[in-house]
Amino acid sequence: MKERMDGHFKQPPEMDFSHEDNLSEKWKRWKQTMNLYLEVAMGEKTEKEQCRAVLYVIGLEGREIYNTFNFGENEADKLEVLLKKIRGLLHPEEKCYSNQTSFQHTHLKLIAKNCEFEHLKDGLIRDRIVCGTNSSRVKERLLREDGLTLDKAVGICRADEESRKQMKTLNEEEQVHALRRKTQNQRTNRNEGYAKKGPSRRDHEKRESNSSFSCGKCGTTHERRNCPAYGKKCHKCKKANHYQKFCKSKFSKSVHGLDEYSSCESDGENYFVGAVNRKTEIKENACFSSFKLQGKTVQFKIDTGAQVNILPLSIYKKLSNVKLSKTSTSLTSYSGDKLKVVGKCSLHLKDKNCEFFVTDTNQSPLLGFKASHELGLIHAIIMTVQTDVDDPVKSFPKVFTGLGCLEKSYHIKIDSSVNPVINPPRKIPAALREKLKGTLKEMEDKEVIRKVDEPTDWVNSLVVVEKPKTGKLRICLDPRNLNKAIKREHFALPTIEDITTRLTGAKYLSKLDCNNGYWQLRMDKERANSLLRLTLHSGGTASCECLLELNRLKKSFKNECQLFENLKGVETDIDDILVWGTTRKEHDDRLRSVLNRCQEVGLTLNAENASFESKR
Repeated sequence: MKERMDGHFKQPPEMDFSHEDNLSEKWKRWKQTMNLYLEVAMGEKTEKEQCRAVLYVIGLEGREIYNTFNFGENEADKLEVLLKKIRGLLHPEEKCYSNQTSFQHTHLKLIAKNCEFEHLKDGLIRDRIVCGTNSSRVKERLLREDGLTLDKAVGICRADEESRKQMKTLNEEEQVHALRRKTQNQRTNRNEGYAKKGPSRRDHEKRESNSSFSCGKCGTTHERRNCPAYGKKCHKCKKANHYQKFCKSKFSKSVHGLDEYSSCESDGENYFVGAVNRKTEIKENACFSSFKLQGKTVQFKIDTGAQVNILPLSIYKKLSNVKLSKTSTSLTSYSGDKLKVVGKCSLHLKDKNCEFFVTDTNQSPLLGFKASHELGLIHAIIMTVQTDVDDPVKSFPKVFTGLGCLEKSYHIKIDSSVNPVINPPRKIPAALREKLKGTLKEMEDKEVIRKVDEPTDWVNSLVVVEKPKTGKLRICLDPRNLNKAIKREHFALPTIEDITTRLTGAKYLSKLDCNNGYWQLRMDKERANSLLRLTLHSGGTASCECLLELNRLKKSFKNECQLFENLKGVETDIDDILVWGTTRKEHDDRLRSVLNRCQEVGLTLNAENASFESKR
């Protein structure tokens, strides 16, 4: 009869493993259906056949989970053992762990099996769990465990995850009750004096769409974008949109410094006060000093970071004939607590009168930096570093004075196939004309330029740029047309990578800057008169005796590079010179060699931009 009935019973559906939060309930319903099917349709079948039926009906995902199970001898064909193992994976009431950890563990086992790791499988999965967990607390516990196995690691992770879930549930229940009471009171106050009106359909739909969650910024449970901490300023980190209690920034436990603090709540002076509301003082690494006040010994804490002195009200009441003055100064602790300032008074300590702010706190009396220094409790120590190197500017005055001039003149080669161009003068802002006039006069005095009246085929525009730091004018010519006619020289200038590679082992550095480096490179007069002509705003033209920063002629500084090519520990980059050494003596010797060479060839340096003996 039962065999005939087998064909009349509908096969149970596959187990649905989606939505892990409801797996235990789904398992209960599916197991009940499967047990009924086995009882009425397969009652006469063997236990092995019933196990195969369970694996067939449960579906592909269930069979993948089955492939990760480890069975003892003769357990693989036991229906009770099979169902118990599946229940242990899906039923959190009997196993204190979460579904998420279980399925992650299952997934790792499947991957390891496919990779054919064999005996290494459990160890590799265990290591992946230890390295992959994002909880530092769990990771520390796993690393402390002696003889950690895969089963132990999974058990620790599951227990931790379930405990956190239960704690979250308990906290949410308490917060929801508090929030409901508060919301109900607010709703009553808002509707007072108005007719009661039921919630509209739109409001109902809005509440349904905005699910509540536990907020880590205010500590309550509320809908999204409805946080009561939004716009509020944290007194701890001074940032917005969260309460101080839930601030994630690190905070020192024993801060007693007093700093200035600006507040909109008081018109008087405002100061930051450290943890003055602590019930117990942390005296490690703290400095105290005792003084006699009207025959009574009072211990003061010395805080060099404080700007004011603090006296608790309890100690002030023990003093007699000490006048208490009113003050508008407010004190705020670093934790954001406003301190009640009773007033201020003057106390005689040793031979000094010190002003104290009297506060209603139980902190020990505090002496700030000013009072501690005046009382001789602290002393300022000024460190001076002695160096054996003479002042280079004083030792080589000629190198750091005036405008130098290199002996070798530079000759520009022109492509005769390029047509000459005469550029018109550019307009100069009225605010810069007087300054430009003085700068051109200075350049003429230094023989950088000279006025000429002869005609020429090439005339370049004058470019004026005001330096932002010094306000001085930078004068150069617009070489765009002239650059097209100049024949380019091929000379490899050192790159930054080349220079840094050669600085291996350098510990002491000095950076030198040529004083108007382009002005010290002279042109031969014939080329200067015919090519480097400037149009002046006052009329006429001027011949440039120097290069005035032609872009195509940066390689003309190869002459400078060659000046120092036989000196060790010297690198050049256009008009910058870098001197380095592995020891101070080596650096100083090389620096003297460079300055001597500059003095020999007539190259001058800018003392303001020089940096001597910087330790790397």
